[in-house]
Amino acid sequence: AKAAMLWRACRAARRVSCRNLAGFNVKALNLEDIRIYSRSGGGQIWRSFGKKKKGKQKENNDARENDTAEEIDLELHKLEMDDVVEQMEAKVKTFRAGRATPDQLDAVKVSAYGSMTPLKSVSQISARDAYNLIIKPYDPSTMDDIQNGIKDAHYLDASTKPEGNSIVVTFPKSTAESRKAIIKNIKSEAENMRGRVRKVRQNAMDELKAANLTEDETFEMKDEIQKLTDEAIKQINVAVDKKSEEIMAV
Repeated sequence: AKAAMLWRACRAARRVSCRNLAGFNVKALNLEDIRIYSRSGGGQIWRSFGKKKKGKQKENNDARENDTAEEIDLELHKLEMDDVVEQMEAKVKTFRAGRATPDQLDAVKVSAYGSMTPLKSVSQISARDAYNLIIKPYDPSTMDDIQNGIKDAHYLDASTKPEGNSIVVTFPKSTAESRKAIIKNIKSEAENMRGRVRKVRQNAMDELKAANLTEDETFEMKDEIQKLTDEAIKQINVAVDKKSEEIMAV
């Protein structure tokens, strides 16, 4: 949270660059100077960014508007790409390869207590057999909300039926045609995630164009940005290929 606050302050000030925030504590922050100290107390490891101006204070204040950061926040963009990869890895778990498993309902949210709440937060989920899951709500009054939430999750292709204070979720038997349809949906989701990674890459490149770096530094940063992009897309592809193999092996 401190890292995010520091980054936003840096961007608002347009005076500093913020990089590699993970693992450090904020010791002091103002528009002129950023000092980051390691948790081990190893001393100052970052310097201030921004051009120094001479002259009257008014001239200093006016000049600040034209200052640019000397570096870009590569670590932040890496975290953004990592987040997209993690979302893709979580998403593929919701697609059924063979037996019905509780983690297929991980992405389901229900409208309960005035807000959208993860299903697993308001119920206990277990497998009855290869095609049926049992949901036991902690609060029986949420049964209708839970059934509606599962119906809204069209990608599950599942039906629900109340059974006492529990809900039975039934998945259709897998066929060659249905497995191909599932893989098609997975690939479609993966392409959306790749698009998000490329968007992060574009944002990083836009920052790079505005940064006050030398030609060699710019070339090096471009290479680093592309490496991060390639690695994120590779991980997305691995998740898709692994799940596709599981589905077709059934």
